[in-house]
Amino acid sequence: MENEDRNMFVYIWKIENFSFAWQEVNEHFTSPSFQICATEGSSWRLKLYPRGILSTKNSLSLYLERESNVQGPVYLSVDYELSFLKSDGTPGYTAAEKACVLGKGQTSGFANLISREEIFRTKKSVFLPDDTLTVQCRISFENIGLARQIQAFAKSTIWIHRQLFLWDAGKFNYISPYEPGIFSALSFQTNEMVLNLNEDSIYVHLVINDLVNRMFRLRIGILDSNKSTSNFLIDEYIFNREKRSIKTLLISRSKLLQRKDLYLPEDHLILHCEWNYSRGVHVGQVDCHAYDKMFTFYTFNKKKDSNESPLPIAHSLCCANNYNSMKTDFQNLHQEGTLSDFTIKVGSETVRVHKAVLCARSSVFKAMLTSNMKETLKNQVDISDLDMDTVRRMLAYMYTDTAGDLDWETAKKLYFAADKYDITMLKRICSEFLKINLMAANVEDILTIANTHADEELKNVALKFLQCKANRQGSRSCTQTLSNSYAKLILK
Repeated sequence: MENEDRNMFVYIWKIENFSFAWQEVNEHFTSPSFQICATEGSSWRLKLYPRGILSTKNSLSLYLERESNVQGPVYLSVDYELSFLKSDGTPGYTAAEKACVLGKGQTSGFANLISREEIFRTKKSVFLPDDTLTVQCRISFENIGLARQIQAFAKSTIWIHRQLFLWDAGKFNYISPYEPGIFSALSFQTNEMVLNLNEDSIYVHLVINDLVNRMFRLRIGILDSNKSTSNFLIDEYIFNREKRSIKTLLISRSKLLQRKDLYLPEDHLILHCEWNYSRGVHVGQVDCHAYDKMFTFYTFNKKKDSNESPLPIAHSLCCANNYNSMKTDFQNLHQEGTLSDFTIKVGSETVRVHKAVLCARSSVFKAMLTSNMKETLKNQVDISDLDMDTVRRMLAYMYTDTAGDLDWETAKKLYFAADKYDITMLKRICSEFLKINLMAANVEDILTIANTHADEELKNVALKFLQCKANRQGSRSCTQTLSNSYAKLILK
């Protein structure tokens, strides 16, 4: 993508348990939708085809889609880049398109971005750590500038149902090698597993009845004489929409008898079975936003002279594990209340906190706790204009630097709290959430907040939104639902 220094919208989408994606060729699932305020509230999402489309099956296909039932201009010219992130946070298998004109409901992308062989086998540790696939989309618009670089994060999870059980196949010395056939069967739910002996080989024959269009993973091992699973003899992901009967080799009879003391305690063959299968996709919301380029945790592959040394990986990448560890430690410190030395009271509820953390994160608390104010003398502050849920969310951010899931009402309340206690970054996060979710139905709400808190930037974004709408529809239709004071602001 040209002009790396240009501010852009960066969307990062994580898909957990990706190996359980059951979609066939030409079938997809979509990311949570995201809106971009600078384009008058246009809404976008990513579409991922785990098995590709007809022309490129056995590949992953990835597309950017502009949603049709939302606001924004009829057509937008967009520069975009799609990539899969490696385990170290850097982009891999990147493809880009410049000056792509997308109307409402239109899609653009790449059918053959990476092969399934690479994702699931040769480069699994690189692109699928912890069975999580991470997709990145970078967007900028022709003639539309963003005030700052914005990152949005979202997560989807393929729900997994897991069933564990032991299967006692019975006395093994009763099984005759001269009479091949079924020697043990087990039913669970509406499914059935059968052990077949075919000459010297023992097979597991699985008959599936309770799955509809799903991927599953079968793991079977032998429970040995030490009451532990020696190893998983079968460990494979299986997907077949049509075939509901699967036969796979377990172990040879001769190998079992060679290790009879381990594998056949009291002459019983006992199998440890694990049955996992997908039960649909949980599509989360865009749950976190980071702003300004200092939060960027990926690097770009710019063209460099042959003598130029490679760019170092961003410091935030090198320290990612340390940061997560510190965040967890501070979260535990807050939740456990170890050495807490101050109380926050909201109504009849109280929460114990640490003065050092409050002072480090808020200039208001610092001024309060380093002076002879009454709060310092009684080691308690009473808060009457915030509810306890908002206070807990504010404290969670102060301890962990994480805002958590936001919705419209929560963002408004947290914005008020962050402004009151001068928690600058939390206020910015809430402000950007409000901007990204700005629409005609809530623009007056935004203007009220901006005027109350003297937030000129937030007010200008709302006014620009209304002015753009007025240019398209006429100023009267744009402002008729607003109070006279706001109409004067808009038409000024």
